[in-house]
Amino acid sequence: MSTDQIRSLLCHNDPITELCHGIETSFKSTSLGPDSWYLLTITCLSGSPDPELAKDLYLHVIQKEKSSTSAARQAFIRRIREALVKCVSIVGCCKPIEAIISISQYRAIYTRDEKSTLGHFDAHRDFQWISKEITYGLYLSDRQVFNDVETEIIEGDPLAYWRTRRIGVSKEDTQVLWECIQRVARIFDLKMNKVPTVDAVEYDV
Repeated sequence: MSTDQIRSLLCHNDPITELCHGIETSFKSTSLGPDSWYLLTITCLSGSPDPELAKDLYLHVIQKEKSSTSAARQAFIRRIREALVKCVSIVGCCKPIEAIISISQYRAIYTRDEKSTLGHFDAHRDFQWISKEITYGLYLSDRQVFNDVETEIIEGDPLAYWRTRRIGVSKEDTQVLWECIQRVARIFDLKMNKVPTVDAVEYDV
């Protein structure tokens, strides 16, 4: 990807570009180090309602002259990845995973095939382990206390409605789950505009 292409992508999200520039500028007056500003930024973005904006931070940094070499970009992504791994213990698994996936510019996290799903993390083995051992392992392994339906209810993942349907839950019951999640979100004034409807994922059942 050329510098011009990167700048073209950045111009579509000026608020985040301005945010990155502002934080970077503020850090210049400190003794915290020249590259520590993006650690604060990625941490905040990973816990935000839209962790996929991490991609805009990535684009902002790699278009800089000092990030023009492959070695420099690899060092940067290594630091970003390590920051996101540490964020798992603070904000949970899902948002840091969304952030690292957006940085890698993948278009989907889950597919029908587990191998394909985990293959998204080939360049980020630590996140592959987190996804397999914590998200898949923790939620899907132990059936002594909860059955499969109860596990899906606890997971409460609006992006997993197709999995709820695949294990035998009716479309009508899945719709009730969706509506109840929306009801809770409204209490806290949370925006759920990126959450698909049950009808929207029905094709993947």
